[in-house]
Amino acid sequence: MNIKNQEPIQVGLIGFGAWSREAYAPILNEFANVRVAAVSARSESTLQLARDTFKNDIITTGNYRQLLQEDALDVLMIAIPNALHSQVLEDAAACGKHLFFEPPMALDAAKAATVFDKLSRCDDVVNTDLELRCLPVIVAMQEHIDSGMVGAPRMARIRLACDWGYTRGPWFDEVQHQSFFHW
Repeated sequence: MNIKNQEPIQVGLIGFGAWSREAYAPILNEFANVRVAAVSARSESTLQLARDTFKNDIITTGNYRQLLQEDALDVLMIAIPNALHSQVLEDAAACGKHLFFEPPMALDAAKAATVFDKLSRCDDVVNTDLELRCLPVIVAMQEHIDSGMVGAPRMARIRLACDWGYTRGPWFDEVQHQSFFHW
């Protein structure tokens, strides 16, 4: 990454589902010093959508491991189904690129410990998208719990008032192992 010469930061997206399209693509297209240079996705129709979205000559592939090997990429942004996180993150940990990913790292504590260990050895920046933990309402709730103002929580039901892809999927009403707040 060459900031001094004002060359654009070269971004690779692993996954181009709804989250990448709705959360990443709009903002990445706004920055003059950022260029989405590569996208990996599982279907040709999704790869075509990526080419149409970024309107430049980008690398597209059905195999995310190709992006791990692309020397021209500075950073990888990873937004894929939860069940795929641990393997992709383990593979990406050794690729020599900055990483930005959506939680969870894994679906069980033992696998998460393995992934965390590998990520902690990275020389590059590794950032987990945990912005919801910084929301004022969440911070205030944590302070009330920590202060003893309220008793020990037994259950929490959280509903975000946003349009982040809620389509009443199988995890919408009940917390399941893949739910939004599992992690």
